[in-house]
Amino acid sequence: MNDKRYDELDVLRGFAALFVLFFHLTLFRNEAKYGFQLGITGVDLFFMISGFVILMSIEKSKNANLFFLFRCIRLYPIYWIIATFTFLLFFGLNLLNGEIPYVEISFKDYFVNLSMFQYYFNVPNIDGSYWTLIIEMLFYISIYVLFRLKLLNKIIGIGLVFGVVSACYIFAIRHLNLPDYTRFYPFIYHFPMFYIGIIFYKMMRFKQAPFYYYFLIIGSICLQLYLFEYGRAFNFISIIYYAIALVFFTGIFLLFSKRLLSGIVTKTTRFLGSISYPLYLIHQPLCYGIIIPYFTDVLKINFWISSLLIALPITLVLATFFTFKVDVPIRKFFKQKVQLVLSKK
Repeated sequence: MNDKRYDELDVLRGFAALFVLFFHLTLFRNEAKYGFQLGITGVDLFFMISGFVILMSIEKSKNANLFFLFRCIRLYPIYWIIATFTFLLFFGLNLLNGEIPYVEISFKDYFVNLSMFQYYFNVPNIDGSYWTLIIEMLFYISIYVLFRLKLLNKIIGIGLVFGVVSACYIFAIRHLNLPDYTRFYPFIYHFPMFYIGIIFYKMMRFKQAPFYYYFLIIGSICLQLYLFEYGRAFNFISIIYYAIALVFFTGIFLLFSKRLLSGIVTKTTRFLGSISYPLYLIHQPLCYGIIIPYFTDVLKINFWISSLLIALPITLVLATFFTFKVDVPIRKFFKQKVQLVLSKK
């Protein structure tokens, strides 16, 4: 996979972060009716990208433990820092006893959130956007297990079996009153999007991909639509709009697989892709929880001015700072330490 094609995926990740950001800018507001509610589907694009990129990364890795370690280095340090920033921000604002009742976060909830596995401890997310992180982690763990079992070369077949079994189990839960244990493995609700990304990776890697891959992609879209009521989008958009979004994202990946998406890679879009993870981590509490309510409800400033000219620039600046002044140096430091240890063995 050459750098150019990876840049395209990075750009798509930046677009996905913007989709989610604009969704949260208008969350529970009348302005959402202008199409911003569709931004919730940005997480589906994130999952497709992860399916592609993670399989690409682990197939290049010779060591399963190193793969998982580097994924943790990629995810955890900046997550800890931004989660701490968010906690301290709300904690401080509540101490000031301002005009807006900010979210109250206990120290216990904060520390549990640092694990990224708060879902299993029945602890609320510090930031509502964090719900996707457990899905990503479960995907990484699943891929790690397949790697250790030397089953990655059979991942298309394993994914097909898993998808069919999942569909049958969900059907049995709905219509045969079978006990629902899916809450122990919520990845099941979003598996089809990761699987689509995996299929596209295989298509691009082998070039002469079997034609049935296209049927697997169609089947995955249908399965994701069947799982629609289990997802977050169910509360904000209709299944018709959700289907349109999934088909659109799949079409984008199809163009990418045919090397027809290079035009989206510019200096600006590459920059958005580079800050996408910190942007995703920080935007919701900052925009939806603090800036927009204060400027619209307290200062009575127009919503569009508050969101587009105040909240958005502040969020982008902070995301840029956290990316280049915090995340990049920390990841570089840890990777150098790991490589130094490996070189001494």
